[in-house]
Amino acid sequence: MIYYPVMLCVVLADQLVKRAVGIYLRDARKAALRFIPGLFQIVYVENTGAAFSILQNKRAFLILFTALMVAALIVCIFLKRKSSPVLLTGLALVAGGGLGNLIDRVRLGYVVDYLAFQPVPFPVFNLADISVCTGCGLLLLHFVIEELRARKGKTFDESAK
Repeated sequence: MIYYPVMLCVVLADQLVKRAVGIYLRDARKAALRFIPGLFQIVYVENTGAAFSILQNKRAFLILFTALMVAALIVCIFLKRKSSPVLLTGLALVAGGGLGNLIDRVRLGYVVDYLAFQPVPFPVFNLADISVCTGCGLLLLHFVIEELRARKGKTFDESAK
């Protein structure tokens, strides 16, 4: 099944980029790699919370919740292995991103964030966050398609067989 390697690729890419950012920017916390001045830069941020820095310093809760969610997603991928590729890819991306951030939280006590857009007040984020959001978008797309097909009397999974 290709969905477990997708998940693994997300985790590996996320951890490699975080490692590189940590090596080059951690000791120079005020330094940044400016790719598009005034628009986009790479910085080093230690986030002890979750999305948008909510639940700051709730490490044990975030570790437990994320571990349970990742485990549930992995089981779902296995149980739904003959389902829509959109559904399975979405699940794999969410699980991979969650696992990438979980590794940071367990190993470091915080999540390394590094992608910063300047013209709008938006939180700094990372590749794992992008994977989770993209996966959620695919899951939403899957359920919209399912609803539209159900209204026509045929589900996506039935039509894929």
